[in-house]
Amino acid sequence: MNRVFSRLSVLLALLFSAACQADAERVYFPELRERVAKVKPLSPEDFALSPALLQELRLLAATKKPALAIGRPFVMTESVPRCGEMWFTDHIYMDRQLFAARDIWEPGKNRQKVTSYAKTFDLIRQSGYDAISIFTISNALVHQSAQAIGLTPGHPWLVSTMTPSGLNGKNNPDALKYIASSPHSYRIDGRLLVMNWTDLPVDKTKAFIEEVERQTGCPIAYIESLGTVPDREDPFVFFSRNHGEVPASTLLLWFDRITEYLECCAGVEFANRLPLSDGRLNVEYYDKIVYPLFAAACAQERFNGRKLFAAYAMAGYNNYRSKMSLSRDCTKTFRHWME
Repeated sequence: MNRVFSRLSVLLALLFSAACQADAERVYFPELRERVAKVKPLSPEDFALSPALLQELRLLAATKKPALAIGRPFVMTESVPRCGEMWFTDHIYMDRQLFAARDIWEPGKNRQKVTSYAKTFDLIRQSGYDAISIFTISNALVHQSAQAIGLTPGHPWLVSTMTPSGLNGKNNPDALKYIASSPHSYRIDGRLLVMNWTDLPVDKTKAFIEEVERQTGCPIAYIESLGTVPDREDPFVFFSRNHGEVPASTLLLWFDRITEYLECCAGVEFANRLPLSDGRLNVEYYDKIVYPLFAAACAQERFNGRKLFAAYAMAGYNNYRSKMSLSRDCTKTFRHWME
């Protein structure tokens, strides 16, 4: 009997591998690609092919299956975890958290203020978030504090955010090993979830994933952060200058670019906020371009139900120079983004 199951498992694995191989060789939107190849890039004819391609993207995006067993969006908040500290001044930027209570800060050189961390965790749990995303490159203070407090794993989960570009310094292997063994770290199918703050070329992304897996000693589910860039290939440049229209050649270029990252990553995140001048979400751009484009890439047969698509939601912004974004709206700004 064991041999039968063993042979069956091998056969299923071979069939799955063959199916993935076939899908990897599949070219999506072949007829439109052929038509786009015959027109001059960025020409009126290129723009004229965009509506048909967007419709194809929407149809493919509509087939996307959830990649998480929970069957709903997994909601994280990125927060400065020490709510007793008024300003986060560890690096060149100086952010402050939504809730700050100076009276619970404890004096001393040690940055691990258990009371402060405990309050942060409690606020996040009460708010209904699944997880808190924190920069965990040089130390494991958040995880150590969760252990010291006796935080129940998953209330909330802790997710590591890293900066491969070195913005926040180099990775500390000892800290990463501690995080990898922490019961508070969120995992997907046994893989440690790792978010990214700055995007990298595909080859460097692959190398970074391998580096982190060596440092943690475990497999990771790495989410690449992809945002728009101010060059001629950027969909938002055309969208903002051409009454909401984007050339088909640019949409295809980005579909293929996202696909490249999905080959080596557990998912992709559209990281740019791209708000209107008053801080509200540019709903038209997200609904018309971003979501169909990213969701369609994740819905390709070999990725569908296996790759994650993440997006930002913005509640507001406040830093030490008193630059604020719609703070008077309280959670209204956030709800606009989520809706």
